Amino acid sequence: MILNGIDIDFDFTDGDNWEKYEKAQKKIVDEAERLKKEVKEKPLSESIKEECKVLDEFIDSVFGEGLSKKIFNKPHSLGERTRIYGQIVEEAGKQKDQYQSFIDEYSPDRAKRG
Repeated sequence: MILNGIDIDFDFTDGDNWEKYEKAQKKIVDEAERLKKEVKEKPLSESIKEECKVLDEFIDSVFGEGLSKKIFNKPHSLGERTRIYGQIVEEAGKQKDQYQSFIDEYSPDRAKRG
């Protein structure tokens, strides 16, 4: 997977990697809910910076500490981060579908029909 020009070798079908992804996804959802409640109480610039921080932490927790600094060109660009986040979610979905196809293809029921 290439994120903002940087090639990331990451296998979502590895159980340890998927666990990191799941935990990071849960945290991002929880943080988004928290930020949604607070957004009316803060200046927009502060809210954007907090959302960027959440997405940076997501990247670093899934792919390794410091990667967010390497892939993002702008320190507080929410647009850049949401685009990259979308690419990650899409790739995770593709690899999950590949895993499910493999499981379906080699399931015990299919072996019995063989």
